[in-house]
Amino acid sequence: MEICLSARRVGAAEAVSIGLASRSVPVAELDTAVDELVGSLTAAPAGATAETLALLSAVADGAEPADATGGGAGRPGAAAPLLVAGTG
Repeated sequence: MEICLSARRVGAAEAVSIGLASRSVPVAELDTAVDELVGSLTAAPAGATAETLALLSAVADGAEPADATGGGAGRPGAAAPLLVAGTG
């Protein structure tokens, strides 16, 4: 909450360490990393992607993950951005 209220800038390494991002890549490698990520996301089964997006939307609207999935223990309730670029 401190970051939100103070508008403190967060570097890439800190963003990963506190869960705001899943990983960090050097700026020079960002285009390649994005292409790889897009490829993996578009290769995922459409039904699984749709179910995941519906779950995340339900949780964002206040549902508990188990309520949104009919009991999906261990399923994620929130997602961090997948990539950030920076030096730290």
